[in-house]
Amino acid sequence: MSPAGPETDLLSSRRATMLVYWLPPLAIVASGFLGVGGLTVTVIWTMSFTIMGVVCVINALRCGRMHCYFMGPFLLLLGVGSLLHGLGAVFLGPNGWQWLGGIAVAGAAFLMVVPERMWGRYARRR
Repeated sequence: MSPAGPETDLLSSRRATMLVYWLPPLAIVASGFLGVGGLTVTVIWTMSFTIMGVVCVINALRCGRMHCYFMGPFLLLLGVGSLLHGLGAVFLGPNGWQWLGGIAVAGAAFLMVVPERMWGRYARRR
């Protein structure tokens, strides 16, 4: 098993952090400001949440970053929710995208802070 800690943390790379954790949220926000709809929003939101979720899960397994253990699955669920809402399989109401966005912001704010405050930045490995 690889060592836990900052030396294997993808978040320690400014470039990786910008590509994976800044670009996808910017694409989500831009899709709202640009007024694109339907399939375009579905693709942007689903891909953005899925990319961030997969990389977070990889980072959790790679370095043991505590919040990634929680954020990864959370983001993947948001990706599934975006896909299902966008395809009409799950109706979240006329403000469904706003609901998903609010859940994303509130959940991310909580999950990025609380787990690391409770259990430390990195999980201890044996």
